[in-house]
Amino acid sequence: MIPPPLTHMLRVFALLMMGAIYAPQFNAQSAAIYDFSFDVAPALRNELPKYDAAGRAKGEYVRGEWVPETVRETLSSRYVTSICETLQAALIDVYGYEDVAVLYPGNLSMTIHPSRMNGFPKWSLKKSMKKHASNHYVECQVQIKGRSSGTLIVMNKQREASLKFAINIQLTVYDTDGNIIDEKSIAISDFTREFQDSHVARLEDEFTRVLGIGHLSQSDMERLFLSSLQQLLH
Repeated sequence: MIPPPLTHMLRVFALLMMGAIYAPQFNAQSAAIYDFSFDVAPALRNELPKYDAAGRAKGEYVRGEWVPETVRETLSSRYVTSICETLQAALIDVYGYEDVAVLYPGNLSMTIHPSRMNGFPKWSLKKSMKKHASNHYVECQVQIKGRSSGTLIVMNKQREASLKFAINIQLTVYDTDGNIIDEKSIAISDFTREFQDSHVARLEDEFTRVLGIGHLSQSDMERLFLSSLQQLLH
């Protein structure tokens, strides 16, 4: 069973633990998250079977063997909402905004980009200004890059293993004239500590353990975003 997204109390508590930070304070002003690209490399996402309108699995026989047609898993709407609300709470906490709106798209269709997830804001700055009056407009770009690591073998429990993915976040704040008034970015490539306990697949013997991470679950993606956002804004 996939664990539920972070609760509001947990999210607020985690953001408060960011500690003292330096950032411009925009008290009594409002902001709108108009473009939130959340890109996850297809190789890091689970493959799910495709079904037709009758609920039958799609696929074909190749040399007498059934080969299913698959699609890469995307985030469910509740995870999209939870991740957007995490960013929303962080902006209020860090910049002192009175209100932060999330400009969700009118539909959940995929964009041309094959790894961009459904449901996140994807307006242009010009259109968002017409859609929603605000003091500032926020663009956030998240990229989780890499490939499935398959298995990592740690011999004699003496070697540290690192997972085969990295995350980049860029946060940009614009004023109503389209000028950049704040910009932050971070690139993180070592998440061993976050995953060393939860992805121990099996113990071969007393000297060898196999760490398995075939793909990132939806809760993994949310957890990675929160951890990286804390480091970005600290």
